[in-house]
Amino acid sequence: MFRNPETYEAFQNLVLPELIKAKGENRFIKVWSAGCSNGEEPYSIAIMLIEFLGILAKRYTISILGTDIDDDSLNKAEGAVFHPKQLEKIDKKRIDQFFIKNNDNYKLREDIQRMLRFKHHDMISGPAMFGFDIIFCRNVAIYFDKKLQERLCLKFYDSLNDGGYFVMGKTEMLVGPACDLLEPVSLKERIYRKIR
Repeated sequence: MFRNPETYEAFQNLVLPELIKAKGENRFIKVWSAGCSNGEEPYSIAIMLIEFLGILAKRYTISILGTDIDDDSLNKAEGAVFHPKQLEKIDKKRIDQFFIKNNDNYKLREDIQRMLRFKHHDMISGPAMFGFDIIFCRNVAIYFDKKLQERLCLKFYDSLNDGGYFVMGKTEMLVGPACDLLEPVSLKERIYRKIR
């Protein structure tokens, strides 16, 4: 959970105020965590959004989709049970607020779980998806060759709403035409915004 916490901190400080302001009366936030593995990333995003919105969170409908090609990982993600090692980057206050002790493990609160759904999806050959305000795809593109990376970046661009935000891993870079279609919000944290 909260891998590279500085990325979440930058996203919370630089992106969320602008996103919420741009939303105005539209209180629907749609997020895609592509290559979500066991669910740590999409659940971290959910917690970040709840913390940022505070008491206003109840006024928003937050829909987070986690996708992966590994069904075992998706089953674990749906269970929302985490070992203490998976939570080592989270302080005790956050654990107490969002998790329930379950024997030696921790289970995420049900209201947080309801914000998420998980789906088997191949981001290269799978069907296109649209309408996202935020897409996280970190440390996945490094496993593809440059040509596939270019295709993937364009797929994410097409999947974003105008002005939507894309986050990639710190060892990854935008390649191909997407370089001119996504503007950097934080190069250090690999956060980009779809140019309107």
